[in-house]
Amino acid sequence: MHFRKLSTNEPHPLAPLAYMDFHKEDCKIWESCNTVSYEERVAMVFQDREEGTREAAAIILDWRMGKVLLVSDGEQGDSLY
Repeated sequence: MHFRKLSTNEPHPLAPLAYMDFHKEDCKIWESCNTVSYEERVAMVFQDREEGTREAAAIILDWRMGKVLLVSDGEQGDSLY
């Protein structure tokens, strides 16, 4: 996920990191992802549908701190950072 200034498309000056990488190993559920942003918080909500069941997981981060705040994989519980 890249943190860019909309007017110039350059890295956002308030973000300590220009981007944060997430990989399939970071979250067991990876089929589809919806991203929701509110002020400095970003939530990535993952869903996986198999044989009539639906599982969900989430990664929540603070882009201005450059830090992951929560990883919830739906199976192993939540990990707060």
